[in-house]
Amino acid sequence: MSVVMRAVGPVLRVRRAVGARPRRVEELEATLRGRVYPRAAGVPRGLRERCEVREEVVGGHPVITLTPREGASGVRVVHLHGGAYVHPLVVQHWSFLGALIAASGATVTVPLYGLAPEFTVDDALPFLAEVRRRVFADADGGPVFFSGDSAGGALAVQQALHARRDVTAPANASAATAAGVVLVSPWLDAALADPRVAAIVPRDAMLEPERLRISGRLWAGDRDVRDAEVSPLFADRQALAGLPPVRIVQGGRDVMLPDATTFARTLRRAGVDVDLRIYPDGFHNFPAVPALPESRDAIAWIADFLHA
Repeated sequence: MSVVMRAVGPVLRVRRAVGARPRRVEELEATLRGRVYPRAAGVPRGLRERCEVREEVVGGHPVITLTPREGASGVRVVHLHGGAYVHPLVVQHWSFLGALIAASGATVTVPLYGLAPEFTVDDALPFLAEVRRRVFADADGGPVFFSGDSAGGALAVQQALHARRDVTAPANASAATAAGVVLVSPWLDAALADPRVAAIVPRDAMLEPERLRISGRLWAGDRDVRDAEVSPLFADRQALAGLPPVRIVQGGRDVMLPDATTFARTLRRAGVDVDLRIYPDGFHNFPAVPALPESRDAIAWIADFLHA
């Protein structure tokens, strides 16, 4: 473990312990509905200086595209941010994306989907479908990757599966499939039902499974939380077999670890090119702190994948 990683863990643990924590769906939903709908963090000035920034509205939701002013590779990435489906994109997401753009030269599109409980997965699906269509059209045959962190990881898998279905549908003969999928600390089962999760909780400095389960139920709306649109861990193996190469970055001190290992094993059995890189001392979504040596290593690994 790097010195910086060792220092960050206790700080995160203290932050997690502060404040009252709703324990039931009704309590959390009431808390969320009583808030002012949160705004996503704006693109930092330094990132605006390094990238051309295009902001548009698609289906009532903002979509932000960053293209490096120098060294653009022609690779397109659609990144779905995490936040347990109830929290907006934060500055740490921009930190990760800025580091990834610098390392890869990729053009990154960030759809700011509606958050629960005001919105559900069924609201996100048509919005993301239109974003997907536009990105593939703009790419004009160039490689398009889907990436996501935490909750966004589930959405990234979901969108790669939908892109595959677009290609196989007779009415969409001109559609294109994804070149690859990048998952960072993905939340693949909204219920976090794997019994191994409990053993990791004492070592996870950030996440509380019960609060995540509540958020997952709010996001699912009328769907079962095991529905593949919500929890791609339960997607049909035949559907998963159509996925492009998948790369997963996962920390060992993260309650998402058991499902990441299960998902990688399922993909491998389905014949998918998948590589799971586990950082034993990594906390949830640690690449969002690019100063960490482990984060630099992970981001370089992802950049190599985008260039392959």
